[in-house]
Amino acid sequence: MSDPREEGKTPRPFINMHFKCCNVYARVHLNHDGTAYTGHCPHCAAPITIRVAPGGSDAKFWSAE
Repeated sequence: MSDPREEGKTPRPFINMHFKCCNVYARVHLNHDGTAYTGHCPHCAAPITIRVAPGGSDAKFWSAE
């Protein structure tokens, strides 16, 4: 059975990020403006921002140092 709060919602796009600082993986979601993927390391809270550019990339897995 689906959650009624989720009906009609489109999932937010995300990329998978490997945070080398703590050797962990996390999803980084597209911001509401659609201009960048923003997030932080789930262990040390190091911030990450990846701007969306024309042409962009099809990569779904990224690494942050």
